[in-house]
Amino acid sequence: MAKRRANHEGTIFKRKNGTWRAQVSILGRRLSFSAQNQKTCQEWLKETISQIDEGYSYSSAQTTLKRFLMDWLVSIQPSRSPGTLEMYQSTVEREINQRIGHLRLKDLRPDQIQSLYDLRLAEGGSPHTIKRIHKVLHCALEQGVKLGLLVRNPASVVSLPKLKHQEMRFFNGKQVKQFLWTAKVFEEELYPLYYLAIHTGMRKSELLGLRWDDIDWEHSTIKVQRQLRWKKGGEVEFPTPKTRNGIRTII
Repeated sequence: MAKRRANHEGTIFKRKNGTWRAQVSILGRRLSFSAQNQKTCQEWLKETISQIDEGYSYSSAQTTLKRFLMDWLVSIQPSRSPGTLEMYQSTVEREINQRIGHLRLKDLRPDQIQSLYDLRLAEGGSPHTIKRIHKVLHCALEQGVKLGLLVRNPASVVSLPKLKHQEMRFFNGKQVKQFLWTAKVFEEELYPLYYLAIHTGMRKSELLGLRWDDIDWEHSTIKVQRQLRWKKGGEVEFPTPKTRNGIRTII
């Protein structure tokens, strides 16, 4: 027999196939949720009724994860760099929306997110890939909590694969001399780039973003004030470093 709740006509009942279903009405329109057990339906019903009491609308309840993520990407544009936005958009489109974007935001559960991560690992995805997906998804869903679209962030309780930290390897003095000698003989046009990389510690993107007016020949200094970044379609741009410390003068 169905269990009825007074507020908003909330109902939980067992279906013929053995699964459970919860239903609740908002202004005469019905929201439904199915699960393998009664407890999950009870939790969903409790959260939904709580959000309805706080002004949750039918249209909000019907919002899919895909629609929510696309709106979120638009909302964060003023506060993110072009490179970060491109990474977020690629992750949303290729890693999240294609797999679970059809799910309603309201119904998204931790186990569904965990299944997404486990599947990507099984497909050969690295722990760094999973961490990137999680970073984007968790950040977006956290915004959903702040906006009142979610009671809790379902990405907060999933398990992430452990990252393997590898110790960095460095050239010794003899290897540096051998490398520069080889570069000067076989790749003479790139020798200045290799020389600067070894003696200044500049990143590849910073080296490729240098211009002649960044070099002060009189005082033997180099100003780092931009970096090269590849865009889709093979285009390039030269944004400033993300942090203040990235803009510096090397003596």
